[in-house]
Amino acid sequence: MTDFNWHNPKLRKLAEQITIFFPAKLRAQYIETLEDADDQYALFRYHSSKRKQQSLRKSARNAVRYAISMGRLQRSDICSECGRRVKVEAHHLDYKKRFEITWLCRDCHVDKHRVS
Repeated sequence: MTDFNWHNPKLRKLAEQITIFFPAKLRAQYIETLEDADDQYALFRYHSSKRKQQSLRKSARNAVRYAISMGRLQRSDICSECGRRVKVEAHHLDYKKRFEITWLCRDCHVDKHRVS
């Protein structure tokens, strides 16, 4: 049996059964199909986690935007990283903590995201 690096135990068990029940000619074709299914499953898991992360990001941004518009949060005009007096952006270290933000200028904000 070829060595698979599958994370899905059901597919791994199915591949073991294939080696017993399928003739050699059909076995390779069927295993390729299973590898494609496993790749699609991994891709689905990846995209689903990204979707959750993006919705969390969006909700944190909206909460800060709403708090600023209602006057509950004051936007600083000084970058907390370099100290320049420019228009600043909110940077979240953790999107689950919506109001724990640092105010950064555009250049510093881009640098922060480039590093992390």
